Amino acid sequence: MAEINVFRLKEVLEQLPFDNKNILLCGGVVKYIFGIKDHYEDIDIIVNENFDINTINEKYILNVNMYGGLRIKYKEKEIDLWKLEDHIIPCKTFEEVQETWLLSNSAIYYDVANDKLYNKYYNENIQINFGREIKPIEKDYINIKLRSWNVKV
Repeated sequence: MAEINVFRLKEVLEQLPFDNKNILLCGGVVKYIFGIKDHYEDIDIIVNENFDINTINEKYILNVNMYGGLRIKYKEKEIDLWKLEDHIIPCKTFEEVQETWLLSNSAIYYDVANDKLYNKYYNENIQINFGREIKPIEKDYINIKLRSWNVKV
């Protein structure tokens, strides 16, 4: 695996509308930080129970994405934010998240606060993990998720 590019990490962190570094970056943005890719489309982040949603100005919050994460737009970048316990498969620790991958080419995570890379299942030859159940999207799901984030609906 490539070495972390601290300049790319700093660039990504400057795209976030909060200062909390106790986050898990996921997928394409991690590949960018480690020099596997030369760009990233959006920023996918998982936060733990200590994350305070009120640190994000509500004008940046767009809606809930199709997997139940909070969609934010800040500095022209879209950011998808998930609570650890509300992830597609609920987890208790950042380390558990690596077991929840769907596509092997996205199964790469970086714990910013602890400078730890999780890439146990990462593989650019796309494989699908069929051993999981994705949460369904229901009619009132978006409003329920926004309320769970303590965002006004």
